[in-house]
Amino acid sequence: MECWAPIAYRDMAKMMCCWACVVGACVNLSFSWNLEGNGAILSVSAFAITTNIFASLLFGILHICRGLLLSLDNFCTEFVASQDCDASVHDWNVLQAMLRQVCHTVAPCYMMLLTGATVALLMPIIQQTSLWAMIPGSLALLTIFWVSTFIGEVTSKCDRVSVFVNMNESNENLDGRRQYLVTYITNSRAGFYMFDVRITAEMVVKSAYVGAVVTGAFTTARMPNV
Repeated sequence: MECWAPIAYRDMAKMMCCWACVVGACVNLSFSWNLEGNGAILSVSAFAITTNIFASLLFGILHICRGLLLSLDNFCTEFVASQDCDASVHDWNVLQAMLRQVCHTVAPCYMMLLTGATVALLMPIIQQTSLWAMIPGSLALLTIFWVSTFIGEVTSKCDRVSVFVNMNESNENLDGRRQYLVTYITNSRAGFYMFDVRITAEMVVKSAYVGAVVTGAFTTARMPNV
């Protein structure tokens, strides 16, 4: 908890900055669309509340990912300190169970946020409005991809745990129990799963690249209407 709390405060500050940028973009659009009076106030207030809920849910997912990463670090630290392979097998089982439960709980919320941000990004193109209206959706989607990098990092760190255990020095030249632990961790295929799909860092980068290409293509086709 001592390591988790300072990281959480920094992440919260970053998320609040992203939220403020999105709300600021909405306020700027309300002026450019000549919204006046109570209509403008209600529109901006509703948007601010909605995006605040969006940012809060996304921060919760980020906070969970930070905790999982610290749990994996703690597993490696305890293994180095104890060198107890039998206890490490049990600890890895507990860690896997926690990962599965977290993934089962987080996956629907993450997909809902991703779908909402994608719709917010593409809706101005579908309705053929000004491309400036894509700014809030673009910022929301970028924030989701930023959080997704930590989801991919959880899987990547799970893959590196077996390498770390195998590289750890042992008093025996051929340590059968340690090799069993390495094989057990490798074959467990632990990581962050979304509806039985293992999310890796490479998958996140490829998705971001494809999303940027598709968005750029739609935006370029609409450039004369900016």
